[in-house]
Amino acid sequence: LGEHDFTSFSKYNPEVDNRVCMIYLSEWTQAGNIVNYRVAANRFLHHMVRYLVGTMIEVANGKMTITEFKDLLNNPREDVQVYRAPAQGLFLENIDYNGADTF
Repeated sequence: LGEHDFTSFSKYNPEVDNRVCMIYLSEWTQAGNIVNYRVAANRFLHHMVRYLVGTMIEVANGKMTITEFKDLLNNPREDVQVYRAPAQGLFLENIDYNGADTF
């Protein structure tokens, strides 16, 4: 949670000069055999959620340590290759423009 540079968790785009996002919610829940990840932020970068989910799964499976994960978050790098979760199962639940009723 908090404000971080998500360069390590986004598809590189030289046209994006600011990769800092504010994460308000990041949680995993389980109901039976269904596992859900919910994240809320002020904005998202290209593939950011897929890279975050993929990397957290790598940590859960013992293929990456929590220390390595934190290092990617605290020391952003463009040259890192992290696991990107597949798009299947990923969906947008809600968009909130500061409470404005725009839709």
